[in-house]
Amino acid sequence: MSTVVREDLDALNTTLTITLKREDLNPEIETELKKLKSKASVKGFRKGKTPTNFLKKMYGPTIMSDIVQKAINKELYDFLDQEKIKYLGQPIPSKDQEEVDLSISSSSDLIFKFDLGLTPDIEVQGLGDTKTYDRYEVKLEDGFIKDEISSLRKRLGQRNEVEDKIKEGDLVTLNATEIKDNKDGWATTFSILFDALTDDAKKIFKGKKKGDTVSFDITTLEKKQTKEYIRKYMLNVTEADEDVEIGDLFKGEIDKVQRVEEAEMNEEFFNKAFGEGKVKTEQEAIDYIKNQTNTWYIKQADSILMRDIHDELMKVNEINLPEDFLQRWLASTSQPKENLSPQERFDGFKQGLKWRLISSKLADTYDVKVSEEEVKATMKEQIAKMYGGYGGEDMMDKLVQSMMENREYYENNYVTTFNEKVLQSAKNQVTTNVKKVDKDQFEEILKKYSEQNTPQNTTNDSEEE
Repeated sequence: MSTVVREDLDALNTTLTITLKREDLNPEIETELKKLKSKASVKGFRKGKTPTNFLKKMYGPTIMSDIVQKAINKELYDFLDQEKIKYLGQPIPSKDQEEVDLSISSSSDLIFKFDLGLTPDIEVQGLGDTKTYDRYEVKLEDGFIKDEISSLRKRLGQRNEVEDKIKEGDLVTLNATEIKDNKDGWATTFSILFDALTDDAKKIFKGKKKGDTVSFDITTLEKKQTKEYIRKYMLNVTEADEDVEIGDLFKGEIDKVQRVEEAEMNEEFFNKAFGEGKVKTEQEAIDYIKNQTNTWYIKQADSILMRDIHDELMKVNEINLPEDFLQRWLASTSQPKENLSPQERFDGFKQGLKWRLISSKLADTYDVKVSEEEVKATMKEQIAKMYGGYGGEDMMDKLVQSMMENREYYENNYVTTFNEKVLQSAKNQVTTNVKKVDKDQFEEILKKYSEQNTPQNTTNDSEEE
């Protein structure tokens, strides 16, 4: 009968020795040989008549390899499951594994040794009243709400032609011609937002209106544009004209000036801006934006607090790991990452694993579980950010359903949801100090935090069985 023997090297490392008895493997070997014989088509023999010894010689190593691997996996994982061993990564062959005779005709037992890293027992430090954390509250000015409504009205308004002088927000269309001595230069028509002009270009267009003529350097007309963008979208150069040389100086007539008229605050506007039937009056629109914005700032302030808690937990909790084992396992299971040395890659992996162990312990302590509906809610929140917080529920539901079918995307969102729930639980165990700030102050604080990496649970590199 096959056996598995555990030998603990220390508190974090163990070796499992699996002994496979040949007599336990023989029935399956015979079965596989019979299957092979019935369908083998070997030159010189009729189908089904190939001698067994010949088949053993030709296919024995492959048959033995498959059967032995299957037997090892069964013995190994049955043992880990029955003994309820908590481990990191996966078992890997021991450094002192001796060569095993896998020939099909041998009668000796097969012995395999595997090293395994054990999950350390930890008690999470850093919660309670050991540290006081800042919790930000953002005060919104009334002017901010008015600006938001005005921005929405412009976004959903109509762009109409005007005859008066150009001003901020206008879209200007130019019929322009390259300035060239004694002959016609390159001609083009393009539109540009006045707000996108450089400061020098704005001086050229200021006070101008439809029908006026302006001269300009097309390369310094718009802010931060590449030569490729200018040739394709402003000069309208096609593939057939790729080799044409075009100068920078142009003169142009202002063909039209278009200005956005803010949308009327009626039912159509409210439905487009906030979703069908959610808002019916200007006051309801003000209340809706205020509520949505406050909710968003509370969420961001919460994220900052939880980030601080995460960083503190990572700082104060020293966790011993089976590093030699983990380095060997990591090297054997995943591809090297560009621009990272093996040590840098391992250090990043170790940090992810450390957070996984802390968060798993907290999840057990506070009974944190994640449902599919909660993962969907996380996805929906991401979609809302993409669309500025506004949009129809039907659209969001369809996008979420599509994303649920992408397993990698689902798992990433599961980890995000899990981490947030763990840190929410930890947040309830710490002491906080309310710090009131205005919107601009909070935006600066948020910018600082957004430049840092978000804590993640590395599900692939720090897998714990």
